[in-house]
Amino acid sequence: MGSSESSGSYLPRAVHGRDGAEISFRGHVERFGLVPDKRLGQHWLTSDKAIRAICDRADGLSGVLEIGPGPGVLTRPLVERVGRVVALDVDQRMVDAAGVWADGAQVILADALKEDWGALLGIWRSRGASFLICPITLRGPSWTRFANRLG
Repeated sequence: MGSSESSGSYLPRAVHGRDGAEISFRGHVERFGLVPDKRLGQHWLTSDKAIRAICDRADGLSGVLEIGPGPGVLTRPLVERVGRVVALDVDQRMVDAAGVWADGAQVILADALKEDWGALLGIWRSRGASFLICPITLRGPSWTRFANRLG
């Protein structure tokens, strides 16, 4: 997890989730009994440097579409930076956890590999929204299938 000594760290600080509980990220993960499910390719981003870099790239966007938010470690700072975040995850546990951690995000149970991305992105664009897709959980053949659905 991140260092509590570093300024601006997204990981160790206490937060108030939608349910009003004040907890650290580690406590949040433990509270939901979460461990990454390797069968689903889950690997959680825990680098403050990477989180800051992604959030910096989102500056000026009117919205972010995040794929595979996991427990919401990136989702929360994206909401704080951009305001509008829609996150899709195939794992109900992660949808529940990210929804609590990232108050203000719309977290949806959906398989990004099975969505009609042409239609979804068309709707997103028609509302004047810019977007950033964060497919940090898609690799290899999964990424190829996803990219083909965008075309």
